Amino acid sequence: EVSIVSEMSIMADDFGTEGVYVSEEVAGLCVAVRLAPGTKCERCWIRSTTVGEHADHPEICSRCLAVVKSIEATQES
Repeated sequence: EVSIVSEMSIMADDFGTEGVYVSEEVAGLCVAVRLAPGTKCERCWIRSTTVGEHADHPEICSRCLAVVKSIEATQES
């Protein structure tokens, strides 16, 4: 949520050099961008490995499933 990405990892110097941005302003700061694992959730657009795990809503992630089930429960009341 801090950087609005699907996944973020803080790593040591073991990420290789190809496609790595090295900051000229912050000593030691390097950023590498890679495709996160999983499928894009139709609701929040975050890539998640939990998309497709739920038969009643296979197009959304577990996080969104909790929200959708809460909304559905409210509408049924």
